[in-house]
Amino acid sequence: MGIPAIRVSIFAARYIAHCLNNTVKLLVLNSRLFSSSVHLSCQLGHSSISNIRIGCSCRIGRSNTFLVGSTGSKLGEAYIKIGDNCVVNESNSFRAGESFIDIGSNVVISQSVIFVATNYILPFDDPSCLKIDPKRHGIRIDDNCFIGAASVILPGVRIRNGITIAANSTVTCDCDISGVYAGSPARLIRRY
Repeated sequence: MGIPAIRVSIFAARYIAHCLNNTVKLLVLNSRLFSSSVHLSCQLGHSSISNIRIGCSCRIGRSNTFLVGSTGSKLGEAYIKIGDNCVVNESNSFRAGESFIDIGSNVVISQSVIFVATNYILPFDDPSCLKIDPKRHGIRIDDNCFIGAASVILPGVRIRNGITIAANSTVTCDCDISGVYAGSPARLIRRY
């Protein structure tokens, strides 16, 4: 018998944190990680604390990537939080960068979904210096949502309670009305 996957994953998080000279806070509360190929990472060169929290009774599939960068002084604390009773299928990418991804409870995320929580702007006066856009950052997904396969969720988006995002959709703005959103950019195609 091998080591349970959850122990391997916590060990991997500590190992990555040690290698990058960072401290990672990882809370996995009574959840099942299907394999040890859940990747947890911190951005190189930052000495801040990165936070990843996975709630109770979650199921996390293979080859998911969770990336949290530094704590931005203007944006607040960088973190990824997944609520209770969530299902995260395989090959998803959670890239909080210097912002946050906050996912509620009872959310189902299909495979190959990309979450990009930080937007950068290129100043005209100094093209060599990228800056974080303080107006478009962070992703919030409320409870009881479904995110279809191969969707992309961009910074500054909030998906309200009970909304369905169809497969291959690109969410560029808030989804406020209950229903199904589809397309690129995602638009309401059916109300509940």
